[in-house]
Amino acid sequence: ATRAAPPAGMRVAGVFWGSEPHRVVRAWLRGLIVPVVSEEIFEEYERVLIRTRERQGFTTDLSAWLETLRNHALWVEPVTLNEPVCRDVSDDKFISAALAGGARTVIARDPDLTTLEK
Repeated sequence: ATRAAPPAGMRVAGVFWGSEPHRVVRAWLRGLIVPVVSEEIFEEYERVLIRTRERQGFTTDLSAWLETLRNHALWVEPVTLNEPVCRDVSDDKFISAALAGGARTVIARDPDLTTLEK
């Protein structure tokens, strides 16, 4: 499986709605990709999932999603970047984790990540 680092927004969209992000989640559940996660990324996923569920009035049980991610992601200690990489420095955590996990791909729709060069 390819190691990939999908940002929180993509993971959340894939849990709640059927769209491109949902296809990323399905690829993960089928073993085609392995999410690379750090503690900071997991905490953001959890926070964004809960906030989205509350704002949208969904009743989705998030515990199964979070437990699956906790147990089946590649957990890493992020590398230290010498300088900010993303326009939004809060997104640097995804690059740090991807580098630590040897990811070949960062799956994102966030323009702060998609504008990055190799």
